[in-house]
Amino acid sequence: MKKHIHCDIIKAFAKGERVQVLNLSGNWKGVTDPAFNPDLTYRIVPDCEAKHVHHYAMLAWADGHEIQCLLSEGTPKEVWRDTPSPTFAAYLNYRVKPAVSEKVALMEEMEELLERMKKLEKQYDEAFAL
Repeated sequence: MKKHIHCDIIKAFAKGERVQVLNLSGNWKGVTDPAFNPDLTYRIVPDCEAKHVHHYAMLAWADGHEIQCLLSEGTPKEVWRDTPSPTFAAYLNYRVKPAVSEKVALMEEMEELLERMKKLEKQYDEAFAL
């Protein structure tokens, strides 16, 4: 797992530090929801103590973990979408993408094989129907 180029700044931001980005004019500008674009330069503004609402997800993302954003809040089935470049906006819900267990992966593979088998059986029945 490769760490994000701005790993240390992301971790500091998650802990509540304020962040600034170097704009095209060469001036530092404060940002409330930094995108942590690898092509831009960021720095920490000292003397800030509050932790960001997505503190733990930010730390995990900085360490290379995948992050998901909740798309279907309040519905019977939650739908989480992979988010390669999360904004960590305070009004959204984020989580570290759960690892798929080997058992779940095998069950999904078995379901796919059963579907393929059903299709083949149907083709066979159609080909040899009297």
